[in-house]
Order: sequence, then structure tokens, then C-alpha cells
Amino acid sequence: MFIPLYHASKTFKFINTSPLQECALVFKNVASLKIFPLNSTNIMCPLIIDKYIKRINYLSNIFLIEFVANYDIVNLREKIHIICYVHYNEYQDLENYYKEQLLLFIPFFDNEHTLKGDHSTWNAAYNMHEIQYNLLRKIFIYSFDNKIHTQQIKKT
Repeated sequence: MFIPLYHASKTFKFINTSPLQECALVFKNVASLKIFPLNSTNIMCPLIIDKYIKRINYLSNIFLIEFVANYDIVNLREKIHIICYVHYNEYQDLENYYKEQLLLFIPFFDNEHTLKGDHSTWNAAYNMHEIQYNLLRKIFIYSFDNKIHTQQIKKT
């Protein structure tokens, strides 16, 4: 059962960019579990990244952070989510920092390892995508700030 601890006009979504073995997984609710056989292994809620990978084709150019902020699976949201993520430190955990940046701002369909490609490090993969990353990040940040500003104007 979910008990809200506070009421906010904005909704928040957390994108867990941690390695899968470090992710906190959540069990499905009891009603959902009753649908499956007792020996079913399908007991965990899907991660946001799993929902992103399964998005439909017309959203193929949308990157993860944009998808989570603006869409409820396939429908464009009227109010955007405020996005939180791990925020790896560039100076303390360089590989996870580059991996996180690519996951958030470069579109992918299969799994996160397709972003890395044949590169031995996430740093090398980042260097390959750096121009596209910088462009998409700037567009998203500008668009995101603009939408929040527009929503605030509509309220007043």
C-alpha cells in the first residue's frame, strides 16, 4: 500500500542508472501477483529502462530522460515529471558517469550494452557519441526549462 508522505504539484520520477546488481527492485502488488501461477518468477515490477526499451516505434528517437519526463508509456503527458537519477560524480566514478550520461541522452532499443558497442570502456563509447550527446542534452535542458516556465505561467 502506498501512503503519500507529502503533496506536491510536480511529480517526480527516479531513473535508476545503477548497475542491475545494485538496483533496488520492487515486488508487484498482491493483486498482480495473484494472476500468475504460484511458481511464476514474474514477481518484480519492470524498471523504467525496461519500459523505455519496449516503447513503440514512433518514439524511437526519444531518449530515456525525455521519455520518462514527458510520456506515460505512449501518451504525451500534460505535466512533465521532474527527473531524478543517481548523478555519478565525474571525478570519483568516471565509468559509471559516462554510462549514465549515455543512458539518459542517447536513444537505444535493445539494452544498455548496445550503447557501449565494441568499446572496451564507457569513456570510449561516450567519446564516440559526444557530439550527439551534447546536442540532445542542450535541446532537452532548454525544452525542459521552457516547459516548466510555461506551466508556471499558465498557473498564474
